[in-house]
Amino acid sequence: MKSKTLNFLIFTGFLAAVLTACKSNNKIGFGDNDPLTVEINDSIKVIASTYLLDSLPSSNTGTIMLGANDDPALGKLKVSSYFRIKAPAQSDLPKDAVFDSLSLVLKYSKYSYGDTTKLQQLVVHRLNQLIKLHKVNNDVEPEEKPLFVTNEDALYTTSAFKYDAAPIGTHNYKPSPGSKDSVSIKMDDKWGKELFKMLIEKDRRLSSADEFLNYFNGMQIESINSSAIIGFNADDLKMLVHYHYRNTAGFPETGKSEFVIHDKQYQFNHIDADRQATSLKGLNEKHREVDASTTGQQLFLQGGSGIVTKILLPGLTQFMHEPGIVVNKVELIIQTKPSSYTLYKAPASLILFIANDRNTPKFTVPVAYETTTQQATLRPGNDNGSLTTFTFNLSEYADKIKKGDYKNTSLLISLPVDDLIKTFNRLHITNDKSTLSVSTRITYTKY
Repeated sequence: MKSKTLNFLIFTGFLAAVLTACKSNNKIGFGDNDPLTVEINDSIKVIASTYLLDSLPSSNTGTIMLGANDDPALGKLKVSSYFRIKAPAQSDLPKDAVFDSLSLVLKYSKYSYGDTTKLQQLVVHRLNQLIKLHKVNNDVEPEEKPLFVTNEDALYTTSAFKYDAAPIGTHNYKPSPGSKDSVSIKMDDKWGKELFKMLIEKDRRLSSADEFLNYFNGMQIESINSSAIIGFNADDLKMLVHYHYRNTAGFPETGKSEFVIHDKQYQFNHIDADRQATSLKGLNEKHREVDASTTGQQLFLQGGSGIVTKILLPGLTQFMHEPGIVVNKVELIIQTKPSSYTLYKAPASLILFIANDRNTPKFTVPVAYETTTQQATLRPGNDNGSLTTFTFNLSEYADKIKKGDYKNTSLLISLPVDDLIKTFNRLHITNDKSTLSVSTRITYTKY
């Protein structure tokens, strides 16, 4: 036991001397003829492009997204929402009840993207088709299924169903996404009276979810003349049949019957994108990749629309096999202009997907030598020339590359999965120079 303790103390003392030498002059060793040198390499080539993922799942997110936005860098987005409605449980309405109005009430989720200061118009349409989930075919190869597609049945950002052109409800409003207020859309009186009569008569079409869906397939809502995308809580959506009557004492009273969303699995957000006026005009479902050389070395990523930045590091494998070195740390560094005073703020964090040879995200890069997904957190820049920075530790990834893992793969810089699917947050990676804003830094010991 004493021998082991003595050896441990000797080793600890040696390690302390080594670390001190590293910090003082970057050379450690047993003499001038046999030094160990700690060096940094930042010249590994980075090949970068902006890549468009396949349509993202958008059902069952819990948020109804409505609106549009015109981003000079990323183009125009228009977002509408589809959902089913469920009839209330049958109950007796007062005998002398009189119909007042029908309204659709939306409550803010507190999420917004874009300029919320301008007036918008919400328009509600009646569906002509029943919303049905898209089933992933059994013959789809596993290599084509992204890691964030967890349900076999879902609805996607490209899903759509037919609806009547004539609206059944409209409302002009100026969004207040940070408030606790609700938005109330006045619905068609004729249809409201029809629903009221059905409630009074306890119509069988209100007797079950399936009966009501056969009568009323659901709704589509869109926003006209919009400059922002606004989020509303799906759980809080209500369609209200308002009425008045006199109570047993003869005084006037008001009442309402509530229709709510039927199964959030069938509520989804549809996205249309137009990039023709941007440097990404060649990015679409047929041509999913735009090289950084064609965008002036600018790179992009955005939630909702499925835009990520694709990274290849062709020299990393060779460097990891260089003789006479021990790699201590590998980092991927992303730098871009500060966005503190702009409309589109930089995201709080980013992640890295590992994509296969079909550019399908299959894994996330974990925290080095752990299992949780690694997130590179925002280090904000300033107006004095300091750039906004995100840094990933790729040490474990590089070790696996050296062992022959991850052949024919790439890295995809992305928002965290929840933000990728549930928001439209974005990052424009540029330093206003004709140089790439993504680089590597490898710290290694040379012996």
